[in-house]
Amino acid sequence: MNIAFEQSDWDRIRGDYAAWWAGELDRPLVLLEGSSPPPAGVSLPHAPHFTAQLPASMPAEEVVDRYAAHLECGRWYGDAFPRWWVNFGPGIMAGFLGARVGVDDHTVWFEPDTPRELADIRPVLDESNPWWLRVRELTRVAAERWKAQACVGYTDIGGNLDILASLRTTANLLTDVLDAPEEVARLAADVTRLWLRAFKELHELSGATGRGHSPWAPIWSEGSCYMLQSDFAYMI
Repeated sequence: MNIAFEQSDWDRIRGDYAAWWAGELDRPLVLLEGSSPPPAGVSLPHAPHFTAQLPASMPAEEVVDRYAAHLECGRWYGDAFPRWWVNFGPGIMAGFLGARVGVDDHTVWFEPDTPRELADIRPVLDESNPWWLRVRELTRVAAERWKAQACVGYTDIGGNLDILASLRTTANLLTDVLDAPEEVARLAADVTRLWLRAFKELHELSGATGRGHSPWAPIWSEGSCYMLQSDFAYMI
């Protein structure tokens, strides 16, 4: 992969973001991304915003090569930097825990595989779960193939209550907050423990590039980083 981003650019990114995280940057971060057309006679392969829209049977190497072709045409200005993250929808952790994953041409969504009462939900991160296997594989292959040329970000794991809502349904969880707050707190804690386990593994896999880390938001960090997020909270 031939990326138009030099070592001096990475040094600048490292320095500016270190100052930003420390609260010492005397300006806001400004991220501008663009692209140049591919060479004459070359067509860029289909690389959708949601990686989940590509067939599960497509080899990970082919998936990574598709996005690499677009990165090679990328241009980054200001505080932007070459990055790609494995996008299986906001809150794919629900899929890792057994929720049904829906994919169409426009979006990705999650819903309970089987209706369950709140007390019967027991989240488990199954190592053989096909969504978990796929996200890990794509993260690993991208990091190993691209090395120091680009940052490979974490998938959008989601917020713990958002994940729980996908296992219970949003409407049911909203009433659960009133009817069974202790059970909601128990399950939120269970999901959080599994969240941290998944995050740690993705952090280790993506770190193979040596180019730091990035979540779904286009920010950079030398070490681990993620957003405190909860879409569910605004409905409470």
